[in-house]
Amino acid sequence: MFPRSRTWARSLNATLPTSGRRPKRLTAATTAIALAAPVITLLAAPVSAQAATTAAAAAPDFKVLVFSKTTGFRHDSIPEGIAAVQKLGQDNNFAVDTTEDSA
Repeated sequence: MFPRSRTWARSLNATLPTSGRRPKRLTAATTAIALAAPVITLLAAPVSAQAATTAAAAAPDFKVLVFSKTTGFRHDSIPEGIAAVQKLGQDNNFAVDTTEDSA
């Protein structure tokens, strides 16, 4: 075993800090980066959202057909259900076609 005075850093000829504290410049730089990162993220978010909206408007991933023909009783919530599926399509980039024509 190595004596206590010989640590791995000394055996690799590395310089050891004289105190257990970091230099103030390093701490200030780390603090500046920590404070700037959220601001950069907030500034970049609207650009990313606009790019995603443009890409989403370009071409839908897939199509969905909502067929709502009924015989007899017609439920009052069918138009609301169609609107909900259309909203899901807008939010998740898929096209929604609606019809009651069985042909």
